[in-house]
Amino acid sequence: MRMRTVQSLPVALCSRSAIPFFSALMSALHGTMATTQPSLEDRLLPLAAGWQRLFLLRHGETDWNAQGKIQGGGFDIALNSNGQAQAVATAQLLRKFSFAVVASSPLQRASATADLLYQALSQSTRPAELTNPSPQMCRVVDPGLGEMCFGELEGLVIRGPHPCSASVTKTTTS
Repeated sequence: MRMRTVQSLPVALCSRSAIPFFSALMSALHGTMATTQPSLEDRLLPLAAGWQRLFLLRHGETDWNAQGKIQGGGFDIALNSNGQAQAVATAQLLRKFSFAVVASSPLQRASATADLLYQALSQSTRPAELTNPSPQMCRVVDPGLGEMCFGELEGLVIRGPHPCSASVTKTTTS
């Protein structure tokens, strides 16, 4: 499977099947998924009786992500239009799954991503083959899910192949 590299794509992880799921998500978002490959839901390991699946998604892209700036809980940066489109595209890929809760921190980027997912998933047509459909999803905003603050590092631009070995330069934090 060929995949294109995309920065700041909302990332969905689930249990032991994170890598196949992520590969399928990336391919589907970029239209590179061949028709002979299994669907996204077919790539996930079956759940044991009484178990539930947890999906963890990163917020969509912000202008700071696109500019390579360090962003944490100290600055409330909103999604850009690409980040909004990423959230909607991710919701379309996840529409065949049943969700009980969509939760986020109160930060604009996380809350807007979760709101877009919640709206799209609430309106999507649920397939009849769902074995455990949620009667109604709940939208939760919890400050405990917030990002840690990086203090003076927030707003700095990282340049280099890896943040651990990158040189850091000060920029304005507008």
